[in-house]
This record gives sequence, C-alpha cells and structure tokens, in this order.
Amino acid sequence: MAHLLALRPGRGTGAAVYGCACLVLHSARFSSRFRSNHRAPQPAGRRPSAPSALRGLHRPHPVPTAWDYVFSHSTGSWVLVTLADGSTVAGIFSARSFASSDAAERDLFLEQLYRVEDDGPWQPVPMNRGVWIRGEAIRAIEFLQFQE
Repeated sequence: MAHLLALRPGRGTGAAVYGCACLVLHSARFSSRFRSNHRAPQPAGRRPSAPSALRGLHRPHPVPTAWDYVFSHSTGSWVLVTLADGSTVAGIFSARSFASSDAAERDLFLEQLYRVEDDGPWQPVPMNRGVWIRGEAIRAIEFLQFQE
C-alpha cells in the first residue's frame, strides 16, 4: 500500500491516484452497506425524523417551564387547583385570567370562582370577580376541557 501512496512524477502517478480513489470508494461503499444492514428496528410505516447521529439528543425547548407552556397555550379551561394544605379551588382560566411568567413570583388569577358539588355540576360563586392564588400555595393544577 505504501507504493500506492508515494506520488512521484512519472510512470506510477496515475496508478497511485487510481488506487487511492478505489480505496476511498470501496471504503465508502462498505461503510454504507454495513450501516444499512445494522439499523435499529423502526415501527412499521414510520421513518426516522432525525439523522442517526442526533438521535437521543434533547434540544432545549424555547419555553423554559411547563407552567409557562401550559398557560401560554391555554385557550380556556376549567381548573381545579389543589393547595399545599390539601384544599381545592375551582374556577375558570380564560381570557380575563392571568398566570405570571416570572419564575421567582408564580401566581394565578382565575376570573371566576366555582363551588364544587359532590353530586352535580360546579356552581358559580355569586358576586365573585375572581380569585388570586399565590404560587407557593399551589401543589397541583388540573385542567379540564370545556364541554361543547
């Protein structure tokens, strides 16, 4: 192989170039055959969406927290907020509601407060103009789709 790579002017130069080209092409062909025979199984009807070198890597999401994502994409829903003490607050999160976007000062304003009945539909609290809840007081928030 050393004699193929020694490029000297004259008689052997063409053969050396030809030999190198064959070696490179053969390596590329072998490599592509090897890769095609050793792919990870894919579900039927699905093709990989990213190059194999990028699979398994997680790109950062443009929205920093689940809180920001949910509230920025909400078109309105019933919410059931479980507080740190175990009690619950029910209401509507819609156009006149607000969720803070400051990670240091999370809070939530629901535009209408509801009373949850055990055996019936939620009832609006009369004369209510909403409820403000400190973020530190929130343990969990359930989002329930409006029925059409």
